[in-house]
Amino acid sequence: MEVESSASTGRSKYRTPYKHFLLNNLLGKTNGVLSMGSKCYAVTPFVCVDLCAGDGRIGDDYDSSPNIMSRHCTNAIGKRNGATLHLIERDKVAFEFLQMRMSNISGVTLENSDSRNYRLPALKKTQAAFVHCDPNNFHQTPLTEAFVGGFSDCTMYLVTLGCNADGIKRLPQDQREGWFEYVDILVSKLPRHHNAVLFWLIKDSAQWAYLCNVPAVWTQWAIEMGVVKGGKMWPKGVGGVDLRGNELRFREQLEILFLTERERDGKDWLFK
Repeated sequence: MEVESSASTGRSKYRTPYKHFLLNNLLGKTNGVLSMGSKCYAVTPFVCVDLCAGDGRIGDDYDSSPNIMSRHCTNAIGKRNGATLHLIERDKVAFEFLQMRMSNISGVTLENSDSRNYRLPALKKTQAAFVHCDPNNFHQTPLTEAFVGGFSDCTMYLVTLGCNADGIKRLPQDQREGWFEYVDILVSKLPRHHNAVLFWLIKDSAQWAYLCNVPAVWTQWAIEMGVVKGGKMWPKGVGGVDLRGNELRFREQLEILFLTERERDGKDWLFK
């Protein structure tokens, strides 16, 4: 019988499966393309990191990011790519449960610490890496400029933006500006051959959204995957826009997610 951690991360009937759908498809495609060897621009070994691993709990109708990532890193293709996975969880109780579930898997290392202090290993310029960042709220966001500064030109990511989780829009505007800074850190380091794609759950009271970084040539695939296929997993569907294809719409959507309607109408805000 699976014992639940007292520090289990939040799970939603619809949001969590969608997030895991994105993660599974992004990692699956990356692994497959990397296995093409010299035909692929990025080089191996493939470095994967989960900055907010949680307790790794899975059930009959939900999975966990550590489990999804470890499957891709340890399957035949992942082994061919020399894939490794580093799981970081700062909560002691959640980490103990994570150890119970993941500690005996080859190629997977675990760390009980604050991932804001974590830095990627020294990567070759075009070495493939994948970062998953799924904080429970903005105040637990571990991505920093120092960490992003260690990205290679072939580092991809999937980042959860919990834009109105726990009624965050009730907080003063200056406190919410951290969301803009957070996204700006990520997109400002985007290589020219990569693109940022933003997905959001339509008419979601918590306004959850997800930001991913993919090779620019994957943009259409990513939109179709996240909006058309993945949209069937959310009752009202999913929206999507890419930065390079429509920067104005991309930034307008961020403002819709991060600001109240009155603040947007007031025009007293500015996104970099």
